[in-house]
Amino acid sequence: MPPKFLLPTTQGSIMKVTEEIVEFNADNVMNIGIDVASEKLDVYFELALKLNVRKICRDLIPNRTTAIEDALLRYQAIAKEQGYLNIRIVCEPTGPYSVNLLSVAKSLNCITAYVNPEAVYKSKIIETNESGKTDLIDAEIINSLAKRDKVLICRTYSADYQKQTL
Repeated sequence: MPPKFLLPTTQGSIMKVTEEIVEFNADNVMNIGIDVASEKLDVYFELALKLNVRKICRDLIPNRTTAIEDALLRYQAIAKEQGYLNIRIVCEPTGPYSVNLLSVAKSLNCITAYVNPEAVYKSKIIETNESGKTDLIDAEIINSLAKRDKVLICRTYSADYQKQTL
């Protein structure tokens, strides 16, 4: 529980003040939010230029192995230029459509994570006041959740393990 302070106000009442720990990107990882569809991937990430100024990057890539690999290599180069150590690919678990993206990302030593689809839906309503499906906005919301570290572990099981569970 953060410490609380009591400060007197000009009206004689007491104002409660609470300290809050501000989290920062200790792992020095650039988050990339990706909305996955069967044919395409909508990409969103941000680059900090200076205090309170950022460059917003959006991309649209085909959901094909070579296109994904080329894009991720580009993003890794951008991340290194900006001083990041790695990139984290974050998407909703969309079954077969996200498998290709995540396997290519893991082969390039990228960090991978999922976001809860319900969290994306509810965050979109809060942040944009819209509830409809918009791929560009979804990628931005996924990135926003990743920046706040509201992600789920992305597990890949070996074929042997999967056989045991059946």
